[in-house]
Amino acid sequence: MQTRSSNANSADPPAYFVMEEDLKPWELYSLDGAEEPETLDRMKGFFTRYRAIRGKATNFAYTHDALQRSWCSFIRRWNAARREGLSFTSWLEDREGNRSNHAIGELRERAVRTALRLGIDRLALNGSINWSSGR
Repeated sequence: MQTRSSNANSADPPAYFVMEEDLKPWELYSLDGAEEPETLDRMKGFFTRYRAIRGKATNFAYTHDALQRSWCSFIRRWNAARREGLSFTSWLEDREGNRSNHAIGELRERAVRTALRLGIDRLALNGSINWSSGR
């Protein structure tokens, strides 16, 4: 794979390196790029929640590279909230609420609970029939 354009100056860094530097300007768990960060432990907690709203975790065997890119994305989002005069934690809580309101599993549970409350014995979900218990 060619990483330089054919007319690039030989002193220029490879395009891949430049792109990686743009994606990962900070080390994993570094607060160097964060504007007015909280403690590292609190920031790691926010990062875990930030990953969760994207359906990802931080405790699985993700590559260091992938986590570092995600950390840098998190720091950019943190900074954007600060620059816009918003609370990152409020933004995060709002996103978590939206995710739970739109999650299919939770939507299914709410539909079944509502059906049971209304006395509906059978509810078709994804082509299957869920029978209510106790009837």
